[in-house]
Amino acid sequence: TPLPFVVFGWIEHLFHAGISAARFFNLFLSFTIVCMIGLRKGRSTSSSVLSVIGILSFPYFIGASVHLYTDIIAAFFAVLGVAAHQRRSYYLAAAFFILGIACRQYILAFPAAIVAHEVIHFCRGGELRIAAVAASCVAASSIFGWYIFFGGPAPEPAIRAQAIVTADMFRVFPDHSLYFLSTVGAYFVLPEAVLFRRLPSLPSQKQTLLIAVIVAALFLFFPPLTNTSSFPTMGFMDKAAHLFLPDLIRLLLFFALALITCIRFHCPSLTAFLVYLNAAIMIKAHLAWDKYTLPLLVVLWFVGSRNSVQAAQKATHVGA
Repeated sequence: TPLPFVVFGWIEHLFHAGISAARFFNLFLSFTIVCMIGLRKGRSTSSSVLSVIGILSFPYFIGASVHLYTDIIAAFFAVLGVAAHQRRSYYLAAAFFILGIACRQYILAFPAAIVAHEVIHFCRGGELRIAAVAASCVAASSIFGWYIFFGGPAPEPAIRAQAIVTADMFRVFPDHSLYFLSTVGAYFVLPEAVLFRRLPSLPSQKQTLLIAVIVAALFLFFPPLTNTSSFPTMGFMDKAAHLFLPDLIRLLLFFALALITCIRFHCPSLTAFLVYLNAAIMIKAHLAWDKYTLPLLVVLWFVGSRNSVQAAQKATHVGA
């Protein structure tokens, strides 16, 4: 979707500085994101610093900030949308998500996750926040406007030029979703455990076994070993694994990372729905790539680590 290119064009025209001005704009947005994560109310100074370290440890955050990638703008609108939703400004959140979808189509996962969370919350006996559901549905439905505008998922010349095979409605790649879960494990679950020095609450043994069996079966049938294009590797994590590990061990590593992600997000929370809806939408990504995790990681470090700290503080208080 074209909004970032329109914005980059405006900036270059306004400052007469070529692509360097647009790159500085990306860098400014990434600095703003870091400030949102680090200065959020309700966080201690130490947890703020750790959360900032967490997002900066993701190599594509800095990489996308100094190049003319569209992901930083999309991530910026995604975190603004989640922040507005948490403040119960549901229609403002919808506006941010619509702008995010106008940057990258996979931002659709964020309002979709909110709808799923609100519905499940209601089914479990909670309050049905109709405004939240309605606003998020409006935001998610904006994707259809782009389909009408393009006459498909993207302009036909771009589909041909980039050989986007997932433009076919029935062409899906479950292995891309599994690799996505592995990247969440590598870039969020493990850093969170190391930085905050605590493990999340674990499911019961039966639940853990069931999760392991399901994830193992998916990896058996859809092993994420390579991309189906001229880009055989799937990002920095996969490139690093290729240097030291044979395919079988590499696959086991990705399985372990995806498993700890599913264990970390086993409870039906908003962050869990954000993870799984983002993973689900990757089934239509024409590439498996670490970079596609960027908007989710920004939101997880904005939301999830704060929840983790609060849970740790609560547990410490109860123990005392």
